Amino acid sequence: MTQPSSHITLPHGWQIALYDVAGSTSDILLQDSALTEGMAVLARQQTKGRGRQGRHWQSEPDDGMYLSVALQPIRPRQEWPTLSFVAALSLLQALEGLCPSLPLGLKWPNDVLTRQKKLSGLLLEARGDFVILGCGVNLKNAPHVPEMIFPPTDIKAETGATLAPEAVAEAFLARLMAHYQNWQQAGFSAHYSLYKQHLLFQGAPISVRQTNGTLEGVLVDVALDGTLSLRLDDGTIRSITTGDVNVMGQSHASRD
Repeated sequence: MTQPSSHITLPHGWQIALYDVAGSTSDILLQDSALTEGMAVLARQQTKGRGRQGRHWQSEPDDGMYLSVALQPIRPRQEWPTLSFVAALSLLQALEGLCPSLPLGLKWPNDVLTRQKKLSGLLLEARGDFVILGCGVNLKNAPHVPEMIFPPTDIKAETGATLAPEAVAEAFLARLMAHYQNWQQAGFSAHYSLYKQHLLFQGAPISVRQTNGTLEGVLVDVALDGTLSLRLDDGTIRSITTGDVNVMGQSHASRD
């Protein structure tokens, strides 16, 4: 296995192993037999990145922040998925600190959007007693995919700023560490109100694409367990645990 080019020790004790090139930062942690909480892997280039629903992609050097971190939750396993929401909130706040003029919002469950475009995504994977949290942020040269409702964008295109992956990773992990400690004590309830303050499309007509089809309705709420409540045309409420949200029309698609 390729060895890291350097290590970064953070003030709160977590450590980042920095790789020039990695297949998947999450795979490096998933395959580590000596995994401990707070171990993080950052890659300047990722050749086998993956996202929700099995999506894969390859990046170019320093085009994004490609980071994974190992967490060892003490809360019941059924609560672990809510770490996705805590991580998304942590990332949004980190980007707010680095790019204060950039309007940001959260698309359920854990995408960070700006001006109707996607900046980042997160993925949780379990391994025994650990959760591997993978995070990708577009820093520059986001792929051009105009047919998407929320096409990719990047920090440089939106602000003109060139951010180093290490700076974004350190800012994100500092936020995540603080929120994760609160989550360990109180669960998602400690962050629920703040998450909803940043949640896009509340009360808006949306579609939710799932593996077995697409549902359309109005986004009513997100529950404390992270499930999305969707009101269908006949008035019934459906609880959604996984899926890709798209807005029906663009009037609610930004917090500008």
